Amino acid sequence: MTRPDRPLSAYLAILGLLKIPPVACISSTLGIFILAVCIYTTLLPLRYQRTLRYLRMLLSLPGAYCFIDFGWSTWYERTHNRSTFLALGTVACYGMMRLLETCWIRELDGDTPKWKLKSTYRAPVKRVESPKGQASKGNGDGDEVRHTVSPPQFILALPTRPWKRVLYTLDLLTNIRGSSWFADRTWDFAPAYVSTFMPPTGTSRILFIRSQIMSIAAQYLVMDVLDTLIRSQDQLWSKASARPVTTFRSVPLQLAASLAVCTTTILYLTIPYATLSATAVAMGSSPTSWPPIVSNPLSSHSLAHFWGRGWHHIFRRVFNRISMAILWPFRSSSASYITAARKVIIFFLSATLHLVLLTTLQPRPPSPDNPNPRSHKSMFEPGTIKFFLSQPLGLYIESSIILPLVRNGSQRVQMNVCRVFAWCWLLWTGRWWADAWIGGGMYDETERPIVWSPLRGLMWGTWII
Repeated sequence: MTRPDRPLSAYLAILGLLKIPPVACISSTLGIFILAVCIYTTLLPLRYQRTLRYLRMLLSLPGAYCFIDFGWSTWYERTHNRSTFLALGTVACYGMMRLLETCWIRELDGDTPKWKLKSTYRAPVKRVESPKGQASKGNGDGDEVRHTVSPPQFILALPTRPWKRVLYTLDLLTNIRGSSWFADRTWDFAPAYVSTFMPPTGTSRILFIRSQIMSIAAQYLVMDVLDTLIRSQDQLWSKASARPVTTFRSVPLQLAASLAVCTTTILYLTIPYATLSATAVAMGSSPTSWPPIVSNPLSSHSLAHFWGRGWHHIFRRVFNRISMAILWPFRSSSASYITAARKVIIFFLSATLHLVLLTTLQPRPPSPDNPNPRSHKSMFEPGTIKFFLSQPLGLYIESSIILPLVRNGSQRVQMNVCRVFAWCWLLWTGRWWADAWIGGGMYDETERPIVWSPLRGLMWGTWII
């Protein structure tokens, strides 16, 4: 086994940039430890698994409590901005879903993740010196012989040694999309773009770090421009309204708000991730272990490409596993039925997740233009439900109507037509999610995605916001 190329210190180095209340880390640490213990027990000999399955189910209960306490505890002062607690809730939901997957769903299908060697992996070559005075076979010089090891099996067996089990547990625990601490492998559930990822800069750490720093600077400027425009147009939407975007009389303004919410959401993901990846690579990690968190979603050539490849896959595995567990009684049905049903269930799970996150945020503080702020207390927030549950319909229209219409055209024509449809569909339905996002207070004055503004500093002298 090669050495880990993603040191844990890389994660610790980035914690200073996060606004997580320190007291909340107690619960998260306990929850993560319980999840790690549950993962480790899946590697123990088969003769113990009948007992261990009940232990895992039992441990999942206090583990879930710890994650709930981390995300929504009321025993510490919740004075941070709403985006911070949205992040805490997201981590808590993900932790609980990982417990559900590891401790319960695994008992249905017996699936245990395995390491998978990358296709670029090359088997080592052993160099063996020949005895003096005796010529080696094949080379005729009597110096050495080279024995090429037979090609490896790309799916590796589960580790049996305690230390390797610990490495396996830490690797699986801290990797969400299937990448690995080890440069020569990924996980068997990793999507193709993770398994085959090679940065444009190659494997050079210096070039990767330089490109990430340039990317962070460019993204920060884009975030600054968007935040400046949003703050300057704050009077356009009513903060007291349940539908602050779709009540615009101007449709272009509605679509602009939809695009702004989509873009800022991408930047909320990509800026911290680029910072983390540059820090990790500077500490010794391999650049190939850091595929981008999103894959150019704004240039997606179809709606299926946007959701299947362009958007982030943070919840990809847990949603897939939960959807398959729900459909377990119907596993003998046709593949097309299972595929369609899984899409609907996954978007339903995503809608539920976002509803939980928005409805559990702390109440918005009163302000002069909104003395009685509304708060999402109903799980049936219409904007969130309409946006996420309309996406399976859009995928169906694209595959059953749009693609057949242009099937006889060139590949370029097909891609352009599907791209136009995807943009129209996402911008139009995105207005509903913008209603939920802006109506939930995520663009309030208390929210500060950046703390230093080059644009406002140059224009108005306001460098610190």
